[in-house]
Amino acid sequence: MRNIGFSKRTIFRLAFAFAGLVIFAGCQHNPVYPDIGSVYIYSDPDKAEVLMDGQMLRLITPVKIDGIPVGLHTFTLRHNNYKVMNFTMEVKPGQTRTVYKKLSTISLQRKDTLSISAGDMDLTSEGVIFLTNLWSGNITIARIADNGQISTIDQIDVGAPQRLIAANESANRVFVTRQKPDGEEDLVGLEILSHKIIRSIYLNNIKHYSALAISPDGNILAAADSLNKRLVLIDSRLCTVIKTISTTGFPTDLSFDRNNSLQIYVTQSGINRFDLVNLETGEVANSVATGNSPGGIFWNNHCTQVGFCNRTDITYTVVNIGNWTTATSGQDVVGKIIVGACWSSSDVYVLWAMDHNVGIMYIPNWQQTSKIYNYVPVGGGQLVEISLTGDQRYLLMLNDAQLVTVELGL
Repeated sequence: MRNIGFSKRTIFRLAFAFAGLVIFAGCQHNPVYPDIGSVYIYSDPDKAEVLMDGQMLRLITPVKIDGIPVGLHTFTLRHNNYKVMNFTMEVKPGQTRTVYKKLSTISLQRKDTLSISAGDMDLTSEGVIFLTNLWSGNITIARIADNGQISTIDQIDVGAPQRLIAANESANRVFVTRQKPDGEEDLVGLEILSHKIIRSIYLNNIKHYSALAISPDGNILAAADSLNKRLVLIDSRLCTVIKTISTTGFPTDLSFDRNNSLQIYVTQSGINRFDLVNLETGEVANSVATGNSPGGIFWNNHCTQVGFCNRTDITYTVVNIGNWTTATSGQDVVGKIIVGACWSSSDVYVLWAMDHNVGIMYIPNWQQTSKIYNYVPVGGGQLVEISLTGDQRYLLMLNDAQLVTVELGL
């Protein structure tokens, strides 16, 4: 018999290979899972815009979103005529999670009415409403209850009918333009608590003021003198004139900068311009063009955008105050003139007032919603102003005959 032998090198290689097989067989398999997952979202109605963690994705439902990092994420669904919906979902590795959401429709519901012939109102941060009276000498002070009911809590006698008003409770001050027997107006400063008239401020050549605004800290009152193209700054504590600032056009509305009380936003007709004015220097810090008859300044909830109405154009413009870029709505076909506007509790809806109507604009695509509140008081009377309560539950609608509260389901 022939003896078959192996070299030492071959024997070593075989032994090493066998040892490797033994070691590999003894190892446990640890699978590697991906660190991303997917979500499939569908909704009623469909074509709802989808945002993730506050970022626009430019996607609409139904949609599958792949490549999402694992963990908790906040998704937002928004659709014209429906309330914005936010929900949180955990994305799991290598899985597709499916979710269905039914959106709720928006609504406007009238709650209460206060009969009053008012020319203006001011809603303070404390939730108190100050209203002028076009036919009597009393300022009316009211409050809105949690159920939307309006109650009169006080009145202040100023001796003559009033038109414009600005109030600050923390400063204990309210200012009104008061009608004089010759048809012109003077500006009156009062203490809210004592009802005491501090001073009547009368400036030559001012027949009528076009707007009043009091600074958030209550220290400065700004009055727009449209006829003489100027702003009048008044020390609210002493009720004395600090200075006047000339404007290029006719100032129609005022709003203090929510981020800097030494700056004020001004709409001006004649030149159709929206300016940010430094009150210390009188210089224009920033400016954009407007449409015709600008006015009705309003702010978004985060004070990052400010808007104004182009009243006879029946449009409004929104300005991003970070870079002063603008966007303007399309012309509305219902009504004749925009009285004013205000942002709702949701950043995607703006409420506007025209004639006897209050409507809702869906900001993402500048489309009117189907919700229009038709308001025609007995005896006529157009809307004068709209404003939102501090908790943003109720819209206040003022015309020259009534103050109406409307509950907002937005």
